[in-house]
Amino acid sequence: MNIKIYCQFILLLLTCFCLNTYAQQPELQRQRQQANYYRRGLQADSQQIARVAVIQSAYKASLYAIMADTTMNEAAKRLRIAALMDDKNRKLSQFLTPAQQQKVIPASERNTMENSGQ
Repeated sequence: MNIKIYCQFILLLLTCFCLNTYAQQPELQRQRQQANYYRRGLQADSQQIARVAVIQSAYKASLYAIMADTTMNEAAKRLRIAALMDDKNRKLSQFLTPAQQQKVIPASERNTMENSGQ
């Protein structure tokens, strides 16, 4: 009887492991695709690519948090998002050339940076 319970437990563990591994594959694949996109588009070294990826990931996570926040009205959300974009673009402009910035920072955000005097 105990062997049957142990076998079921091991089978459950293996199933959980396989599901966890399967769930992580799309995220790993997305990260690789993102790194390849930056490598080709920016023609940058691996350190720059890693920094861009970290900044972009933090930006996206913060953006999702702002959008999910039900305590803020739309105007407050727009202000927070604008500040978030400015911060992201300021960080990127510290180590990317203007040509590289054009490939990473959307034109609408670059226009905002230029108008604000950055």
